[in-house]
Amino acid sequence: MASKIKLVQGDTRPQIKCVITDANTGDIVDIAGSTVLLKFRASGSSTVLFNLTGYLQSGYEDADGNVTQALPGQAYAVPGSGGRVAFQFSTGQLNIPAGQYEGEIEVTFPAPNAGIQTVYSPLIFQVRKQF
Repeated sequence: MASKIKLVQGDTRPQIKCVITDANTGDIVDIAGSTVLLKFRASGSSTVLFNLTGYLQSGYEDADGNVTQALPGQAYAVPGSGGRVAFQFSTGQLNIPAGQYEGEIEVTFPAPNAGIQTVYSPLIFQVRKQF
């Protein structure tokens, strides 16, 4: 079971960072030039509450969370080339009831290999009440 991303109701600065990888091979997916959306909804609901547009980030992130711009024979200076994307919540988006939510990541790739790929496993969010 995936771990829950914990958020606090009403906050305006949480940022979620993800690395997009191929579930079958574990390889990094080059998302440079792509548009990446996080669709956010209450668990068990079919209604999307809002979409977050991802900000592509440069670099390659290893298993320990260290980020580098290059590995031997490969450069990751172009945002998204290392599969890294961040999502920033805006004011008002977390003014929602406490509870469990989920997010689906959708990548829209540019030409010449245009197409849409959805990450199969949704992200799980737990929102708690503000003190």
